[in-house]
Amino acid sequence: MFALQQPYSLFMGFAFSVLYFFFLGGAKTFSLVSLLLLSLSVVIVSLPSVFLHHGLSPLFYVCSTLFVAGAAFSFSRLSIARSLKSLHIVFWFFWGVTLCLWGVHRNSAEPLGEIISGSSTNGIPSYFIVLQVAVSLAFLLCHSRLPILTPIATLVVAFLGLGRGSIVVALALLMASLAFNFLFFYGRSILVRGALCSLLSLVSVISLIVGFYVLGDFLSAYIERSKFSSGLMDPYRALILSEYLDRLDFLGVLFGGSYEGTVIDLKYDGNPHVAFIRTHAFYGLPGLLLVLFSPFILFFARRPLRFRVVGFSFLCLLLVRALTEPILFPTLLDFFYLYIFFIFFKVHAVAKR
Repeated sequence: MFALQQPYSLFMGFAFSVLYFFFLGGAKTFSLVSLLLLSLSVVIVSLPSVFLHHGLSPLFYVCSTLFVAGAAFSFSRLSIARSLKSLHIVFWFFWGVTLCLWGVHRNSAEPLGEIISGSSTNGIPSYFIVLQVAVSLAFLLCHSRLPILTPIATLVVAFLGLGRGSIVVALALLMASLAFNFLFFYGRSILVRGALCSLLSLVSVISLIVGFYVLGDFLSAYIERSKFSSGLMDPYRALILSEYLDRLDFLGVLFGGSYEGTVIDLKYDGNPHVAFIRTHAFYGLPGLLLVLFSPFILFFARRPLRFRVVGFSFLCLLLVRALTEPILFPTLLDFFYLYIFFIFFKVHAVAKR
């Protein structure tokens, strides 16, 4: 995850977002006064965190997030079919490059961790999960069903990455895609959909039993090599969270806490390894609550209820992944998160069902 937090990456992403927003038409839908008022209000809200613990970093991220949101809005103004095609190109190009680089480093203890210097083995699979959620929900709005091939490809990358969180969330995305397709989008009657869901459950159970029986030795060796060998709980992130929470006083709870004196500062060079810790540290309780409850916003979109349920579920899975990796709030990957909201709230060509 360190690649997105390097100064050159942040400034390049910020500059690209500004150019995309202003030169591809997104800015034309906003008046200068509305943009200035929005910027001023956000700056005022972020002032407490600026002067408490983290210098100008929260203010920089506020500005960058505004233009990342503008770029996402501009991208969402394309037809969903066109933006989906662009996402597919990015996805499959990224997937092909990742597999090639994994082949180069396959003999390393953590092959995907060797691709970007200083990053963890969870970095690239986490990027894929963010991109996958955007692809899935754009595909849903475009084709009235969820894709299956790209979640399988994401699971392959997560499997190669050896990380617990990425594997669990990638597998959940694949199973949710299958389940929602059978429940909501395949078949014309509730009876047929129910039968298909039951069949899917039966096949999944049988496949699981047969898989463990046939591939038991392989799975055992894989678990020993992966982070599953230390269990599902992560003691390091538990310590990070515990130390951060222990240092919060009343003002800290409201306006965000400091990393000073915690393992975040002393051992991890300011990387909290949990997206929500950084969100709270920078923007306090209001910012954290906005992030945690943001999936519920989709229920206000003028889309069929089943689409909103699927979108809500996938965003919740993305938040689960952010529990153990600082992939969002704020990062450049917020582009994909915000893009989802913009396409759900597009008002034209929406038919109630």
